[in-house]
Amino acid sequence: MDVEKQCMIFLKYLGSQETLKEVGINFGVTPSTVHAVIRRILNCVIPAMSSELIKWPSESEATEISSKFANLSFFPEAILGAIDCRETPIEVPSENKASYFNRKSFYSVKLQAIVDCDYKFIDVFVGWPGRSHDARCFVNSPIYERLESNEAYLNGRIILGDSAYPCRNYLMTPFKGNVTPQKHLYNKHLSKCRQVSFFFSNKLTSIINFISHILHFQVVECAFGQLSERWRRMKFVHLNSLEDMVKVIIAACTMHNFCKQFNDLPFPTIETMDDENEESQLETSYVEPSVHSGLARREHILASFNL
Repeated sequence: MDVEKQCMIFLKYLGSQETLKEVGINFGVTPSTVHAVIRRILNCVIPAMSSELIKWPSESEATEISSKFANLSFFPEAILGAIDCRETPIEVPSENKASYFNRKSFYSVKLQAIVDCDYKFIDVFVGWPGRSHDARCFVNSPIYERLESNEAYLNGRIILGDSAYPCRNYLMTPFKGNVTPQKHLYNKHLSKCRQVSFFFSNKLTSIINFISHILHFQVVECAFGQLSERWRRMKFVHLNSLEDMVKVIIAACTMHNFCKQFNDLPFPTIETMDDENEESQLETSYVEPSVHSGLARREHILASFNL
């Protein structure tokens, strides 16, 4: 089979919820052939592509990203990205079922992502059980170890997270509970920096286009929405092996960045926002790690917000 046909089979599989048999019918091949093609690309092609397409930005790229964030809202620190987790629905795993049954009452694995202003993934961590707290997933990810051990990794820049994450010198989070007017202003500007405007590109009515100018959605949530709308395999990964599930999710993230790099933008969409406070995530065994100098830096930033 020629390479182009193999690529088309893989893209059809990743971009739909069709079974292997249905994909095979479209290309005139057997389900076993479809399975072999998918496995070949997941094991040989995607690892090479992901290392090139999902990577930490260079210094010049980081400067450009920070400038774009600065245009969203006043914030007295250079921002590199925003972090969040997505619950990716999966088949019931054969082992440790309870740990994958999340607080939204379905089985899932977590996709943790750091996203820049262009909805591109600059770091992903996949496979942690869905029931785990977002912060627990974070402190067990490779990026956490790099940021904790090397403060120069961000070169003074910061990452923005919601209240589910621990406050760190490199990770700024909102103030919780009843806050003062000054802290409320800080939270407001932090929220704006985690949001990006988008515009509908199809032929809608002028009133809808006008409304779209004032709609803002979180950077990470919008990236997750585009990811699952284009690569519909992300809506439910029908695989029995957790290892294969992780490979498929990474493949979708890789192809998402590939499309972004070549300006092949999808219709802007977003998944249903979860209004439930992230602090309510079910995780009885999680203990928040020490804060180090995160709170001190946040208080220093707070002083910049004069009423």
